[in-house]
Amino acid sequence: VYPRNFQQVFELTKSDTEEAAKIKLDDYFKQCEAFFQNFEQKFHVDLATKIETTLTKLSGHRSVSVPRGATGNGKYAFVTFRCLNPNVGEMGYHTGNLFRDMYAKFYEDLNRLLDTENQLSFFILLQKPDEGGELSLYDIEWEKGQTKYEDRYVLNTDGSKLDIDGFTRKIMRVNPSVGDMILFNGAHIWHRVEFVKGKKNRLTIGGFLGFTYDDKHVMYWS
Repeated sequence: VYPRNFQQVFELTKSDTEEAAKIKLDDYFKQCEAFFQNFEQKFHVDLATKIETTLTKLSGHRSVSVPRGATGNGKYAFVTFRCLNPNVGEMGYHTGNLFRDMYAKFYEDLNRLLDTENQLSFFILLQKPDEGGELSLYDIEWEKGQTKYEDRYVLNTDGSKLDIDGFTRKIMRVNPSVGDMILFNGAHIWHRVEFVKGKKNRLTIGGFLGFTYDDKHVMYWS
């Protein structure tokens, strides 16, 4: 993942003092802002404008922006690259709201700005693997308190388990082409990216978006 995502930042700062954590976070958000500002020069495409134009149209012409960093400096990463290597790469099953529970401290700032409980996920496929790498959407909607168990089960609050590997209900598998942008309800739908096979990496760029509480503005980050 590049730049580092919020889970990695959380791991780097969770055992620090408040002052030490702020220094690390300040540096992180400043690096993310530089990544945003220098992206077009480095990669020869104005991706931020493309994303914001698309989201403006899809959201009923709401304004679209990247939130400032939680420390008041820099910005959140507007997107991250994600590379899954053949024969070792997959993204295990999850929902956005599972991460909201796991990384509640990190989400405190975003929760003040927007409705993260209903955040959407988006990504653009940059390189298609030879085989695998599909986005699998399971017919299981998030319920407060659900967790993962043994990297195979969705564990409900009543102790019952849903077996992802032996799942018999509806599964939607999305297999995009290079250049396709996928936007879905990643906060509530349990999903994963299937194991990548062959010789080519699966390469994507994307992030998350949510609506402000007054429903007039869209913010996106990664």
